[in-house]
Amino acid sequence: MSDFDKNHPAWIHIEKHFDGAVTQIDWLRRTQAQAFCKICCAGERYFVKFSSQHKPLVAELDGLRAIIGTRTIRAPNPLLLRRVASTTILVMEHLHLEDRSDSSDQYFSKFATTLHAMHCNQSFSYGWPRDNFIGQSQQINTRCKDWLKFFRDYRLAPQFNLANRNGHATSLDSLKQQLYAVLPDILGDHHPTASLLHGDMWSGNVGCDQHGQPVTFDPAVYFGDPETDLAMFGLFGATSERLIACYQKLSPLRDGWQARFDVYNLYHLLNHLNIFGQQYLTSTCEQIHKIIAHSQ
Repeated sequence: MSDFDKNHPAWIHIEKHFDGAVTQIDWLRRTQAQAFCKICCAGERYFVKFSSQHKPLVAELDGLRAIIGTRTIRAPNPLLLRRVASTTILVMEHLHLEDRSDSSDQYFSKFATTLHAMHCNQSFSYGWPRDNFIGQSQQINTRCKDWLKFFRDYRLAPQFNLANRNGHATSLDSLKQQLYAVLPDILGDHHPTASLLHGDMWSGNVGCDQHGQPVTFDPAVYFGDPETDLAMFGLFGATSERLIACYQKLSPLRDGWQARFDVYNLYHLLNHLNIFGQQYLTSTCEQIHKIIAHSQ
């Protein structure tokens, strides 16, 4: 899908589904495996994802529907999912996002309120009915009632195993054993309510619509600790102090949350190491040392 070809079956299917011609395409990303764009079709704006892999877009549809079903934080409504030839297409409503660089305290209050409301949708166990994806990596969602076991065995362990296969065993094996030794000190007495999570809530997956309402997209949903969403928001360059302060007014965080934040964000650093490579090895090792230091 790297070029616009009016004869490609995917475009023909989109035009047939929405009963009109595609008159404008604004490409946001194009690779051999996937492409994202904004289009105008039959006079309406849509956001479209194309992928050579079917399962990630099925999982994204599932996650968006789960969030929308809570009637809390806004997410784009998925309108069409179809496998056409060797390409899967996911068409969503197009949300006009405003610049969030000067986000006000009012915005963060709304963000915390809607996020907390989403987290109030709960389950009796951690996980999700199906595995899904965190970026390009498979996310294991096997149901479990023990949070320490869930996060160690279904979040950290698969990433460590993948890192080993990617050639990072020498750097990580010893640190992993030290990490696993201190995890019970940090998570062993922590039994959070299994809450619906966005799962990939870094600041780039959150926006603000023209009415000042928070918007989120690209989910990797599962039931788990609400603190994981709060932790990730501040991981890649954003500051999370105002969001955390607003959230704490609704549901105070238990003592030790800073150490738990570091554990939860290690999962995403490992994932970035596995997706993007060596450039994330130093920050991943530093994160593990930081976690170990919490127990000393």
